[in-house]
Amino acid sequence: MLTSLRHAQALFALPGGVNPFELKVPDVFEAQAIAAEVACRTGLQADSWMTINAELLAGLSAQSTSKSLIQFFVVIRHRLVRRGVRPDAAVQPRAAHHVRGRHP
Repeated sequence: MLTSLRHAQALFALPGGVNPFELKVPDVFEAQAIAAEVACRTGLQADSWMTINAELLAGLSAQSTSKSLIQFFVVIRHRLVRRGVRPDAAVQPRAAHHVRGRHP
């Protein structure tokens, strides 16, 4: 619901006052576009949860990336085991081989 500032001030008994208000949106990832539209239509400052909680969003993104990497390595390990490769042997350096009769 959108209303004029004067009407909202009268409704909440805040003559000359302004308080922040929040909107519930159907798709949380559309919040940025909706905030821009509200700001454009009203001339008021409108921030989305994505802007206000940028650090949280960055943390969630990093967590998602970590989860994907862990899943990738679990799949690789599983495939190595199915092929008879010991995963612990796959990461150990190989010993240098010396050929008889040849010395550097």
